[in-house]
Amino acid sequence: MIDPKLLRSDPDAVARNLARRGYRLDVAAFRALEEKRKPCAVEVDRLRAERNANARAVGAAKGRGEDAAALITRGEQLTASLSSAEAALLAVYGELEQWQLGLPNLLDPSVPDGQDESANREVRRWGEPRSFSFAPRDHVELGERLRGLDFEAAARLSSTAARSPAPASCRISSRISSRCAASTGCISFRPPRCRSPIWSASRSCPRKRCR
Repeated sequence: MIDPKLLRSDPDAVARNLARRGYRLDVAAFRALEEKRKPCAVEVDRLRAERNANARAVGAAKGRGEDAAALITRGEQLTASLSSAEAALLAVYGELEQWQLGLPNLLDPSVPDGQDESANREVRRWGEPRSFSFAPRDHVELGERLRGLDFEAAARLSSTAARSPAPASCRISSRISSRCAASTGCISFRPPRCRSPIWSASRSCPRKRCR
């Protein structure tokens, strides 16, 4: 996700960067959402400050032994108004978040302009692609032929259905990869699970258990 601060401070620069990859940023739409957000945020801050001041006034009045009924009633009104204002602000933030999640990432200055990988430049090459005396099959075909993947069951279950020996092959491949990486000095580690907002911002698919 693009930094919201950058979008607010210089949306035109963001638009120019995204234009390099063929994406047209609707700056007017973003500014319209920002114009909705600003007054809502100001109102929330004003109501919160007034409610806090009123709460202090209630405490002071009670400390002096005075009747604080009017202040308490005002505090209830301010709490209700603040709840409504916060709901309105959250709705605007929701619109902004959904709009921002639809934006592609910014291009680094070193990256060539282009809409897809066909515009990329080959910087260097190590080794040569292997040639085979037969037509290689992709993993989908191999998995089905070896009865390791069952896509019909996966479609029914809305999930990935792997049958033996696919799970065992996956574990073996993982161990081999880890050993090869370790032999070059790499250190394996398991990162902590992230909360859903972090997954969304990184454009990864959160697991259902990640809350």
